[in-house]
Amino acid sequence: RTKSAKMQRALLLLLCLLPLRAQAFAPYASRSEFLLAPPGSLGTGLQGYANPALLSYAQGLETTLAWSGAPASQWGVFSSFHRLGFGAVHQQETRGEGTRYHLSLGAGDRRLSTGLGYGWSTGGQAQLWVLGGLLRPRPQLSLGGVLAASPSLRSRELSGDLSLRPWGDERLTLFADGARANG
Repeated sequence: RTKSAKMQRALLLLLCLLPLRAQAFAPYASRSEFLLAPPGSLGTGLQGYANPALLSYAQGLETTLAWSGAPASQWGVFSSFHRLGFGAVHQQETRGEGTRYHLSLGAGDRRLSTGLGYGWSTGGQAQLWVLGGLLRPRPQLSLGGVLAASPSLRSRELSGDLSLRPWGDERLTLFADGARANG
């Protein structure tokens, strides 16, 4: 077995062994709100914040800044260095404000990769573990998936995305994504 295959199996086993109980955590729509397309479709997907498997595409030090004024004032900074990523999203709403932080680690190559992320918050949301996967067998096709759970939750969320790039690059990308929460 290769070192990468062993690491992928260890990451999957770790997430499956987490105890789960019900509370709120940041859902897929919230974790990917600054993206123009699903995480597996374009680039590095907020440097592993939305799907840690995308860190296999990060080259050197990369940083992304994002902000939005509606419906709530929020900003985010996302940075990666090779297969390690960090992100922070600060949100200010009428009912209060808080910051979500996320640390991610990726493994694999440009064809098949996995990643594990851990998130915490100052705004009262539960801690979050994220296991991501990305399959890009050809430049024209991407299939990504994320399983999110919290040590204090009985609910999990599974999200996935499919992207087709007819010309093999990002000039034209057709995509679909979805998420389903359980519990």
